[in-house]
Amino acid sequence: MSSLTAILGASRVQTRDFLHWWTQELWGLLPARARRYFAGAGGELVLVATDDGYKVLESTGAPADAASVLSQAQALDAVRSHLRTRPHAAVVVRIPVHSCFHRTTELPSAARADVGRILDLDLGRSMPFRLEDVYTSYYVEPRAPGAGKIKVHQLVAKRAPIDALLTPLEAAGARVAAVDCWHGDVAKPLPVDFLAAREGRQASRATWLTAPRVLGLAVALLAACAVAVGLWRSQSALEDLQTRVGAARERAAAVRRLLESSNAVVGEVARLQRRKMAHTPAVVILDELARALPDSVWVTELRRDGDTLDISGLAKSGASLPSLFERSPLFSDATMTAPLTLDPQEDKERFSLRVRIRRQDQDPPAAADKTR
Repeated sequence: MSSLTAILGASRVQTRDFLHWWTQELWGLLPARARRYFAGAGGELVLVATDDGYKVLESTGAPADAASVLSQAQALDAVRSHLRTRPHAAVVVRIPVHSCFHRTTELPSAARADVGRILDLDLGRSMPFRLEDVYTSYYVEPRAPGAGKIKVHQLVAKRAPIDALLTPLEAAGARVAAVDCWHGDVAKPLPVDFLAAREGRQASRATWLTAPRVLGLAVALLAACAVAVGLWRSQSALEDLQTRVGAARERAAAVRRLLESSNAVVGEVARLQRRKMAHTPAVVILDELARALPDSVWVTELRRDGDTLDISGLAKSGASLPSLFERSPLFSDATMTAPLTLDPQEDKERFSLRVRIRRQDQDPPAAADKTR
């Protein structure tokens, strides 16, 4: 039972806070004049800032000495106590004119509808103030200074001191209808409202955000996103292509190295073949020498020096030996290196001759083919 009571109590508090929040939001959407008009049924409390402190007036028509001077905390407590008995009363904050920056200017009568915007632009251009740091308001003198002219008074107040009063009032649930300014008599304010000027600037910003502009901005953002996505895809494709090209270059370099190695091997094989063709084996020489010489010839000495073969021995007819070597496909240029001498013991001629060994890649003489 106690838990059900706690749940109902919590729901009641949340519902009250929700309704209070929505009431404040809907009340803030009304213009300042409308808020002051509808709040008139509950009366109006004026929180006046003076040089000595603060005063709380029951109405705008009360005399200045109807309220005592209070501190800021006391004045806020007094406003809260009044709001408990009259919750629908509106609160007006009133500051002294000497706490504001005041300037006077003349404008064409045709600019009456845009006076606030013109003054704000000129203020940001010529004064060391930022619109975010100040509250501004203006009023036009009823008497025209000349034909086609209007005289405008602009008041600029620092935002921090005013917000120091508005924040606790709004936290206490007070409906701040206006922030005006007094000069001479606190019961007779100047025709200004700093909150109305602030709401006018917010409304001008809101009017700028129209549906076509928002739609155009969305289209521009989508187009920018499409361009960014296209550039990102192009960059990704380029990076992928560069990666593939790098891999292909590495494979091509590997193939080139293999080809160079293969060419080196082929060149070494060719060099060995050429060397083999240039150098006739001794077995081949002895075999050819046995076929070229008759059985009556005895070889006593055989010496090879490169392509030259020196042969010494005994033969019945040494003078016929060079012609035998000329018919051989392996030997050529057979010449006697010493005169023939007769060996009486063997009854044969001792000879010494030199022949040149043909390279295996050389063709044999045509005469040798005909002879065979």
